[in-house]
Amino acid sequence: MNALNSHNESGKVFVMGKASEEFTCDRITITITFQCKGVSGAKASETVTAQCERFLQRLSESGVDITAIRLHDDSIDQPSYRDDDKVRASRTLKFDSEANALVIDYILKTIQDEHLDAELSTDYYLSNEEELRKSLRKKAIEDSKDNAELLACAAGKK
Repeated sequence: MNALNSHNESGKVFVMGKASEEFTCDRITITITFQCKGVSGAKASETVTAQCERFLQRLSESGVDITAIRLHDDSIDQPSYRDDDKVRASRTLKFDSEANALVIDYILKTIQDEHLDAELSTDYYLSNEEELRKSLRKKAIEDSKDNAELLACAAGKK
């Protein structure tokens, strides 16, 4: 017991458990920003709106439920005096989908085929993250119990 006491005056041993597992993200948030530069805010905004509507029409025609797509941001930015004197307009759409490369490929192809000035970004996530965390906690507790039993056996206490 002296070896144990040299590190901890009360003679207690603390055992921790570990658990890890790799998970594949099953959901994705897709953000698409349509943009345009124009000589006036009205013209730039009109162009961005037309691009967005063309994109949504293509998706709808292909059977995609566009009711889940939400408008995230609309903006018109006036140029600074050092800029190229063009007004910038943008419209951002967001929607969640099953994490599927075919969905992203289809969106990219639609943007290319329609010659849209758009940026695409994606954020992947787990739909059941809390359940997975609970499962890992249980595994870590089991691991700590197993470690404590091994230590107790090795110390002749069990």
